Amino acid sequence: MAFLKSARSVETATEIGYHRCDRGLYLQVAGSGTKSWLFRYKSPVTAKQREMGSRVT
Repeated sequence: MAFLKSARSVETATEIGYHRCDRGLYLQVAGSGTKSWLFRYKSPVTAKQREMGSRVT
């Protein structure tokens, strides 16, 4: 997992996996090259780890 600090580093990220951008915010790069933003958080009701996100490309 890499830590991305700039817009340029997000654009050029090609390594498959999760790349941390900020606290709880990740860029996921899939094997097909698709990139998605994910926000990971712990549910206040169930105390389970959850993800919320959207597709970039």
